[in-house]
Amino acid sequence: MSNSSSFFVLVVDDEPLARMIHLSAIAKLDDVSVVGVNGVAEALAVIAQRPPHVVVLDMQLQDGTGIDVMLRLAEERHPVVLIVVSAHIEKFRHRLGSGDNIFLLSKPAPHKELVRIVESARRASQKPSPFSTIDYVQLACMGMH
Repeated sequence: MSNSSSFFVLVVDDEPLARMIHLSAIAKLDDVSVVGVNGVAEALAVIAQRPPHVVVLDMQLQDGTGIDVMLRLAEERHPVVLIVVSAHIEKFRHRLGSGDNIFLLSKPAPHKELVRIVESARRASQKPSPFSTIDYVQLACMGMH
């Protein structure tokens, strides 16, 4: 994991191939660090050390469910974008809720959609510049540059 990036993505999936595919796709994004874990216990340990901005979360895990991870994130009160990638979405739908910060993708998840959601969350987290492009042009014109 690279700590040079302030935007952090956590991938929680107990299927090694699915986890590696998600990690590979997300790692290609600029200014994003990503870590993959295989279960609830590892996810909770990572969250305690460094709250993620985005969590890519499978629902059916060997040591619990994605709901366990979601409950910890809610306790932390850290704003997080949640991307549920599971073959069991219908089984958990009543507990997942809805909103602007939760996305439900059935396995196998389209990689382009997963990357699009992460990239959108990263852009939304960036602090806007106090100046727009027009402000910079006007300043340059005022200085006759």
